[in-house]
Amino acid sequence: MDLGIDRQALVPVVQQIVSAVAEWIRKSGVSPGTRLPSIRQLALDNLLSQSSVIEAFERMEAQGLLTSKQGSGFMVAQPPVAQERHWYEEIGRASCRERVYGECR
Repeated sequence: MDLGIDRQALVPVVQQIVSAVAEWIRKSGVSPGTRLPSIRQLALDNLLSQSSVIEAFERMEAQGLLTSKQGSGFMVAQPPVAQERHWYEEIGRASCRERVYGECR
């Protein structure tokens, strides 16, 4: 998965990872439970440190966008039924690359 990280951007790399993965989830229409590439593979494919990928995935897990299971990696979270609309809105906010300026463009 090519994340399109721009090291010259004002947006921190970890936030760019969060945005790119959230955008991939939103645009590709993957179903809950879909496994993401391994941390190691994502880091290698995008010339990133594993610690940056881990931090991004942990942020997304804290936001309820991903789940993890030891030994199985990270997966797209199942949106809570009562909060499904909020869950998709959160993915949309996370995928907005222009958050530094306070709005999506």
